[in-house]
Amino acid sequence: MKLSVVIPVYNDARYLKPCLQAIAAQTVQPYEIIVVDNNCTDNSVAIAKAFNATVVSETIQGIWPAAARGYDSATGDIIVRCDADTIAPQDWLEKIRASFEENKDQFAVTGPGVFYDTPQPLRFFASFYYMYAYFLLVGSAMANTPLFGSNFALKRSVWMRVRLSVHSTHTDIHDDIDLSYHILSFGSIRYDRKLQVGISGRPLKDWKGSRTRISRGARSLLLHWPTASPRRLYEMRIKRQ
Repeated sequence: MKLSVVIPVYNDARYLKPCLQAIAAQTVQPYEIIVVDNNCTDNSVAIAKAFNATVVSETIQGIWPAAARGYDSATGDIIVRCDADTIAPQDWLEKIRASFEENKDQFAVTGPGVFYDTPQPLRFFASFYYMYAYFLLVGSAMANTPLFGSNFALKRSVWMRVRLSVHSTHTDIHDDIDLSYHILSFGSIRYDRKLQVGISGRPLKDWKGSRTRISRGARSLLLHWPTASPRRLYEMRIKRQ
């Protein structure tokens, strides 16, 4: 089972090197690493090439267009997604591969993140409430587990099935939420709380950015209503059971 790691990057040189170092230290090595250059003006591309990553370019500014470009470029059986500020434990890819081998019916798997650069006394509580709020609120609206953009994997065959229906040209929504809706329309996403990665505390330090994230989250949900309203999604889930 070949794993393709996709990392969208926009001027993330500060974070990208530790991210790639963590991937290089994995107990299971990826088949390929694809770094998507989303109009970087720093040395992110040079860092990616230093780690023998495949660099592809996306000129449309935004995480969703960049992520989609990476998924389209992936050639492995499983597409693994993280962000440039993700620091994965050594058994991250090993757990992902095992998850798909042991759960044949899952289309995707996701897990939480833990802040690694926030003050130690606040780290646990900040990570818990940030992740708890995301999976609880968004999961309730979707009647299922949503993907978390810094830490998920899906079958490449699933991406090929939804790639023309997702809203990857939209730059004002969350790519992980949008992708989740399209996967859940015909398959399952598994949540594994043990599939943890380290993430930067950037969302907690930028209040303006936090408001933007919340606004994009609301637009991501409303974009799929009423067709994928919570009531209809819960009804669909009950019928499947």
